[in-house]
Amino acid sequence: MHAPYPVFVPGPDRERQNAYTMENVIPKSFYFAGFMEIPYMVIHPWKLQYHLGKEVEIQKNFEYFRSLISMARENNVVICLENLYEGQAGRIVEGVCADPHEASALIDRLNEEAGEERFGFCLDTGHMNLVGRDAYEMVTTLGNRLKILHIHDNDGIGDLHQMPFTFRSEGVADIGVDWEGFIRGLRDIKFDGTLSFETFPCMNSFPELVKDQALRTIAEIGEYLRNEICI
Repeated sequence: MHAPYPVFVPGPDRERQNAYTMENVIPKSFYFAGFMEIPYMVIHPWKLQYHLGKEVEIQKNFEYFRSLISMARENNVVICLENLYEGQAGRIVEGVCADPHEASALIDRLNEEAGEERFGFCLDTGHMNLVGRDAYEMVTTLGNRLKILHIHDNDGIGDLHQMPFTFRSEGVADIGVDWEGFIRGLRDIKFDGTLSFETFPCMNSFPELVKDQALRTIAEIGEYLRNEICI
């Protein structure tokens, strides 16, 4: 499950929105997840580093997610943070949790605070590609913290949410996601979770009469990834 986002937006004009999201939307999301017995819920961390600095961003995220431990425990939910990007001066730059080492440290700190595994990670392959992070290093650094995947591809410029292997030239992923490194990483950490695709926007590229075929292609790519990971 993915909770509504953003949870927090800096600025005095966003105080009412932030309060409503944190006090109403997120608690209701936990209730729905618990009611439907959903084990994992993605909650976007706060983007603060380009406003207040990275140290403040990490601390504020720790404090906020620590405040959710009791709700997560009551509803038997593992909270998953996601790697994000930001736009600054017309450029795509790293956002919160884009660095797998920093993200891992934050998750470990939160789980230590919870006294159990109550936090994990959602790896968004498109966001990873936009900020130029190495797929194999990202996956293997996160290791068993990795619980959820948002699988999709892009050209390194826009968050296009296309199907994997779209941006290849003669079999080489020169601008898109390094799918070979991604597969190898998941194989090495013995990932046994769900291969979840976030590719719906690519359906808008196809005429209505061939959308079923496009969906079948995405499903077949999923089968391919599964077979390669489970070798």
